[in-house]
Amino acid sequence: MNKKPYSPGRFRAFRPKKSLGQHFLRDPLVIERILSRAKFRSDSTVLEIGPGMGALTFPLASCVRRVIAVEKDGTLANKLTADLRREGVGNVTVVHEDVLRVDLARLSEGKIEVVGNIPYNISSPLIEKLIRNRELVSRAILTLQHELAARLTASPGNKQYGALTVLIQYHAHLSPVLEIPREAFYPKPKVSSTVVQFEFS
Repeated sequence: MNKKPYSPGRFRAFRPKKSLGQHFLRDPLVIERILSRAKFRSDSTVLEIGPGMGALTFPLASCVRRVIAVEKDGTLANKLTADLRREGVGNVTVVHEDVLRVDLARLSEGKIEVVGNIPYNISSPLIEKLIRNRELVSRAILTLQHELAARLTASPGNKQYGALTVLIQYHAHLSPVLEIPREAFYPKPKVSSTVVQFEFS
């Protein structure tokens, strides 16, 4: 049987790079739930951070106008480009670059939405970058370490409510979208994850 590029079985042939914090989301049911709750519009331009092997990229491309997939790993960027070409997917642009260094203004002429299963070690600098560029980004849907997600979405009076919470909630309305079990990733991380939506003001 010929497996689709985003089939879970494809992940076993790739050795993740620990230095890049790679944990690939591979559960199609979880991906379906993320897209269902995100409710992307068909005319949206979406920046996907860390597309990996395209587990989210392919279904995302089928429901929005354009996907800009920024991937730091050159091997994965090349493989995803080839897989997209082979499957005849023409509305995805793969950019081989570090998302923390990329100029968001040059990626799209209009406002973009952001989605990503991001390495935990870039969560804070990435969120800070999105806040600095909030005139370009209408919202972001990010997979975060559960502990960080709980801090960011905490309410006043909660023991997790702190300076970081105040700063981020000043610039964005945050809401938890979905809890993701560790088993949904390859390799399985040591911590659980939460998908959080940031709506920028």
